[in-house]
Amino acid sequence: MEKFRLTHVALYAKNQYQIRNIWEDLRKCLTGDDYFGEGMTNYDIAHIIMNNTERLPNHGHANSKNIMSVLDAISKEECWKIGYYTKDSPWAKGYEHIEYDYYEAIVRYCLSRLRMTEVKDFEGLTLVPNEKVLPLSKKEI
Repeated sequence: MEKFRLTHVALYAKNQYQIRNIWEDLRKCLTGDDYFGEGMTNYDIAHIIMNNTERLPNHGHANSKNIMSVLDAISKEECWKIGYYTKDSPWAKGYEHIEYDYYEAIVRYCLSRLRMTEVKDFEGLTLVPNEKVLPLSKKEI
């Protein structure tokens, strides 16, 4: 089985880069991870990140082998639990203008998993942010 290879996406999930616009930020992260990120659609981004996230150890998180858990996590009604707030969220105050987006829900689910993944589980990756990819955050892993 292939290993997880998205160093800059993992760093983004762990708040090592400043977060501005999720889609533009992830295009830059994927470009930094040797993909043609700047030319990707939101579907392409979601597909690559989900495929790579599946390669990580499960450690109690939902993965594609537990499809119902994934579907629940990305649903309009439950996606707030992974940090994706939309006008459909139970606590939508301040988010009334945000429409639910299926691909964004998938990406945010993956980012949530990556955020909770221990550094040692990113086998063979050196998680060092690069300011040429995105502006750095002040947080440490």
